[in-house]
Amino acid sequence: MTTAPAAKPLDVLKLPWDLTEWQPKEVLWSWIVEEIEALDWTNAGLIDHLRAHPGFRPKLLLCLITYGYATEVWASADIARLYDGQPFIRTLDAAGAPAPGAVARFRRENRGLLKWALASLLKRVVKAHFGLDQGLFPAGLKRFVADAAVARIDIARHFERGTQGA
Repeated sequence: MTTAPAAKPLDVLKLPWDLTEWQPKEVLWSWIVEEIEALDWTNAGLIDHLRAHPGFRPKLLLCLITYGYATEVWASADIARLYDGQPFIRTLDAAGAPAPGAVARFRRENRGLLKWALASLLKRVVKAHFGLDQGLFPAGLKRFVADAAVARIDIARHFERGTQGA
């Protein structure tokens, strides 16, 4: 009698496209904000840029796009609408919803930053869902969440291109 080889853990790990299947939306948002707030927002170049462009809201855009990708929202216009549809989002920035064009431009110009934010969120979601301690995160699992982050960014890019041609 032959038996099938045992599946490797990462072969069976499947993340839901909408992470609210594993965590409440408010928890996801709070984790995103925590990760983004931990970045160095005191960089002199960034401060000068923000002074020169007072309408530019990188924290909100980074948080909003990350949340959109975490909850299966891909198009810039739909991501911008999340601002009005989720009251907890307005607690970060009360200046109003960003324009869809600002969302599209930010994500085009900040792919690496979005990958980092998504991977950080996915890591937290996986840890919480599977009850992993706060110790080391195995290298294979790190690669898995990084690949999952890139997949979400790529899907959003393709979705956006498809909606522009419609």
